[in-house]
Amino acid sequence: MGASKSALQEYGNQIADVLACVSSACLALRTEASKLVLLGGLGHTPAMTVTPQPVADPPPTRTTPEVRASLAAAMLCAATTGVGFGLCLPLLALRLDDAGHSATTIGLIAAAAALSTLIGTLLTPASLRRIGVRTLIGIALAFSAFCFALFPLFESPVGWFILRVLFGIGITIAYVASEAWILELAPAQSRGRILGLYSSTLAGGVGSGAALVGIIGHQGASPFLLGAAVFLLGALPLLLRGPGVTAPEAHGTAPKAVFTLMRRYWPLMLAPLVMGAIETAALSLLPVYVRQLPLADPAGAHAVAIYASANVLMQVPIGLLADRIGIRRTLAVCGGFGLIGPALIAWAGSESGLLYPVLFLYSGFVTGIYTVGLAALAHAFPPERLASANAAFALSYGFGMSASPILSGFALDWLGANGLLVSLALFAVPFLLGQTFRPHKQG
Repeated sequence: MGASKSALQEYGNQIADVLACVSSACLALRTEASKLVLLGGLGHTPAMTVTPQPVADPPPTRTTPEVRASLAAAMLCAATTGVGFGLCLPLLALRLDDAGHSATTIGLIAAAAALSTLIGTLLTPASLRRIGVRTLIGIALAFSAFCFALFPLFESPVGWFILRVLFGIGITIAYVASEAWILELAPAQSRGRILGLYSSTLAGGVGSGAALVGIIGHQGASPFLLGAAVFLLGALPLLLRGPGVTAPEAHGTAPKAVFTLMRRYWPLMLAPLVMGAIETAALSLLPVYVRQLPLADPAGAHAVAIYASANVLMQVPIGLLADRIGIRRTLAVCGGFGLIGPALIAWAGSESGLLYPVLFLYSGFVTGIYTVGLAALAHAFPPERLASANAAFALSYGFGMSASPILSGFALDWLGANGLLVSLALFAVPFLLGQTFRPHKQG
């Protein structure tokens, strides 16, 4: 435990130095943001438009077998996209690290996911309107399988960056379409529970993908070919009969309309923004962090699997907690753990008996930021606007992903193993700062 205390002290010194540099900037940001709220945001938009007013929920109705079948199909397709996320991140990180590339390079290629999220998200609303949710998800999963199978043929940073963008576009379209499908079909009286179950299913897919790396290894073409097969099999639930998604409004499917939703309803968008930054940096660089402790390669994959699969057990309780104590308080709890969790990880050090449980709790609460934010989104928009609103939500997540792997990779190179933890803690600061002045509708 002496080493753990030393690591914690070193971590504390590093994060204190960085926080001292940004504290004045954060104070200024809070002051200016508060002014924007009073002024109604950019362009002097009336303050009432900053927080969306919830749409009245319909009377409780029984879920029909057809609706349950569609929900099952949507969740299984979402789980398949989770396998893609969980398999790709540690697999590429370990292969690039074996080739001698820096953590910054690894983070840069992981950041390609942000570009693919931007493109895929903006394509989804119009595609849903044109070809429907089932056909769109099927095409997206088949395209993802094709791209993933090509990775062993182009083992270079440039080639993998391009393939990572193309693969990510397919996975993102399938993910956003599946999520919009679930948001529309989830009945109001059980929305929190169903969205918690959805988050757990998605996280189970991510954890399964990461676990595959630990089981079959990261060498050769086998993990890529296995992943491609999983994506193709993941389209089979689309054969289940049931309702699809309400066609989005024509004027709401353009990219400009999605960006307008992001600006107008920015309080809802902070949740995916921060969660995307933390999750992507952690999943991308945890294997490298574990190596520097040092622990063996399988421990890195196991850490990612534990990080992801923790959400299988924690998201339903967090969703129920939001129903009980309200959205704002639940987000404050989750965001607070996002700040102190990295310090606990530093304290655990290389003691796997401590490291894995701390990662479990940290992951669960951080992902709860997204789950609770998603419930608020479903409550705030009618069906014909929900697909576009969900695209804005996912796009905010993509923006969170965009810089975090690069920044965390640079911190890892600069400060050593604790650099990753410092960056993760700092990502939570803007979210907690935002809780002090942005209003919430109590759940």
